[in-house]
Formats: sequence, structure tokens, C-alpha cells
Amino acid sequence: MALLYATGIRVSELCRLHCGDIHRIDRYIYSRSKNRSDRRAVWSDHASELLRAYMYFDRDYQTATTDFCVLSS
Repeated sequence: MALLYATGIRVSELCRLHCGDIHRIDRYIYSRSKNRSDRRAVWSDHASELLRAYMYFDRDYQTATTDFCVLSS
């Protein structure tokens, strides 16, 4: 939820987000909407810490066999 709020991306864009679309050093997300428009969304320091915690400490993320960042069970 924090990433949605911090970046302003839509839920559908978040669900289609690949790990390569997240640029953690420059703190932006490259997102594609369903009408094929591309945009870059930046986020805050707080959202950056939450994203880092999700990507490094979530066991489902580490054992996933997909390139998508948001995983569901």
C-alpha cells in the first residue's frame, strides 16, 4: 500500500510490475498502463525502506520463479 500511495501508480500497474522496472538507486518505477502509455514514478525515503524490506526479507519473494515483483499466495 505504501508504494501505491508514494508513487501514485495504479493497482493494475503494480500487479504488472517486473523487478527490472524498479530502479532503487534513482528511486523510480518505470510503469506501463494497459493503454500502453509509459511513465516514471518516484517515491520517498520511507517507501524505499519498505520496498527494500519487502524485496530482501520476504521469503516468498526470494524463492519465486517469476520476474514479477508483487507476489500473491
